[in-house]
Amino acid sequence: MKNFLAFLCAMILVFGMVGNASAALYSYDFSAMGYSDGQILEGMTLDSATFTSETQDLRYYTDYGGGVGTGYGIGAAGDTYINFSIAINELSFTGGDGAGDND
Repeated sequence: MKNFLAFLCAMILVFGMVGNASAALYSYDFSAMGYSDGQILEGMTLDSATFTSETQDLRYYTDYGGGVGTGYGIGAAGDTYINFSIAINELSFTGGDGAGDND
């Protein structure tokens, strides 16, 4: 019984390591990617992520250090969607541009 439990624990550990071994980290810094102010990003695919929006006008903005948003005007807003073509185990977002302007 002890041998079986040891084998079972070892197999769980191996399968857990295999799942994490293929994980990839994608980081998108739109301010460093060479986009121009107001450039449409709707439907753009980077690696395995496709970016779309509720208002279908997802854009890159240079204001406040650069970012992605919808509509081309102050106060315009709409949801942003990211569709992944692969399974995602962990997802993390950092908001704001880090410029200290209360983003």
